[in-house]
Order: sequence, then C-alpha cells, then structure tokens
Amino acid sequence: MSFPNTITPYQSQLDLSTPQDRLILDAVLPKGLATGTYQGCGILTPADSDPWDMAGWLAFHCQGFNLH
Repeated sequence: MSFPNTITPYQSQLDLSTPQDRLILDAVLPKGLATGTYQGCGILTPADSDPWDMAGWLAFHCQGFNLH
C-alpha cells in the first residue's frame, strides 16, 4: 500500500512460468482517511524496470472502492 501517488513494490521476483494463486492485497488502511471514493491499482512490470514508465507495464488493473 502506498500513499499518495507513490509506487511501492508489493511482491517481487515472482516466477510466472506456471499458473498460481497469489494474494493481491492484504492491507490495513491508515487511520484518519476521509470517507469517500478511492482507487487502488496494481501493475506488473519486468524486474528492474521503472514502474513510472507506462511503456514497460505488462499489465495493470484498478479497482474503485468506497470508504464509509
């Protein structure tokens, strides 16, 4: 989990040669976040690539959620 507008590696050096189940998100949100709509995103990049360079992204997915 990274805040705000930062990228933090969640898992690295994964072997993706065979299908496997992976825990995508298990995080505790920081206290004091305002209620509202937020968005969480995940990206998949090659090892040692610049995660800010979208040209190197292999996959990405974002999901919105509401904090009440």
